[in-house]
Amino acid sequence: MGRLDVTRKDVELENRWIDIRYTKWPNQPHYAYRMRVLGEDQYGVWGSCDTGEEVYKAEQLAFVRDVALLSLVPRVGCWSALWYPPQEAEYELYVDINSHPVWGPAGVSMIDLDFDVVRKRTGETALVDEDEFEEHRLQFDYPDDIVELARTAARETATAVAAPLEPFDTHWRVWYERCFEER
Repeated sequence: MGRLDVTRKDVELENRWIDIRYTKWPNQPHYAYRMRVLGEDQYGVWGSCDTGEEVYKAEQLAFVRDVALLSLVPRVGCWSALWYPPQEAEYELYVDINSHPVWGPAGVSMIDLDFDVVRKRTGETALVDEDEFEEHRLQFDYPDDIVELARTAARETATAVAAPLEPFDTHWRVWYERCFEER
């Protein structure tokens, strides 16, 4: 049997496992984990990062998930999102600002560009890790186009989450229910 090619939109992804890989600039291993695909729509590939799944940081086991998370990786866009489970009291949403996703035969990879956007259950939204971005920009000599990409994506994503605009308004709730209905 051939390998699943997740780059093809005509391939049925539902209930398949794909690899999610983040690097730090320029190509240093960062986080890696698997996601069980729930489906795909106009916003991207939705999945569940299930309880019991291993999460690696810098190619070393960092932890085993003690809760599931809903994940969204767009086919196009410089962000990826995680929604926290219902039992998480403080935070609802975490959005990583990253390079454009590169889809390959077994999954997707992205460069983490330091900025993050968080939304609390109260609706309060914040752009965080600006200091980390500035530190890494100087330390790793980010090219000008990467600096502009990161700053623009951070600003636009923070605005979309705060407004909120889709998929951060109500669209995610259908996938959220599907992710957590079996738990």
